[in-house]
Amino acid sequence: RGGAASGAGGGGRAGGGRGLAQVPFKFDPLFIEDPLTPGNNVGRNCFRISQVQRLWSDAHTSMLDAIRRAEERGLHPEPLLSK
Repeated sequence: RGGAASGAGGGGRAGGGRGLAQVPFKFDPLFIEDPLTPGNNVGRNCFRISQVQRLWSDAHTSMLDAIRRAEERGLHPEPLLSK
């Protein structure tokens, strides 16, 4: 998972038969693997990540609501990526 952010509570790698002691970052809410030192979680000291995740979730919900309202009025906005 190098460079990928995981959801809250996750963060460890799925490994067949690996014990918790071998996956020290299992409970870190954010896992960003150091490209120079595999296994080193440079995101472990990140704080307030749950607030960041909540804000992204709220923004997503707001965008979906706006799309639903537009569709209810018969509006079909052009997708942003089609340009």
